[in-house]
Amino acid sequence: MLPNAPTPLFVPWQHRIGFATGTLTVVFAMYIGGLLLALPVAGALSDRCGRWTVLLPSVLCALLACLFYATATSVAALLIARLLTGPAVGGTVAAGMAAVVDVGGPERRRRAQHAGC
Repeated sequence: MLPNAPTPLFVPWQHRIGFATGTLTVVFAMYIGGLLLALPVAGALSDRCGRWTVLLPSVLCALLACLFYATATSVAALLIARLLTGPAVGGTVAAGMAAVVDVGGPERRRRAQHAGC
């Protein structure tokens, strides 16, 4: 929900802060950049160091992103908020899905990992 929740606010921010449509596209793309950086690292890190090692910083990134969104008065704040959203979602999804597979136990691990195929 975090990547989509602020979407209706981008047009009012665009009018209030005063930036071009091309800048808005860059702001939206920052999420994908953060997500692409986080997903490969988060999965391996949660396997190696534990699920909470990834989940806690991911939740912290989400809270920081919300803080930047809530106080945004510049394009830089929106860029930072959107960039933080990527690792927040990437880390939560990678470690969270792995935790769900862990809860299922070893006999259900293979079935859970292939459920999306």
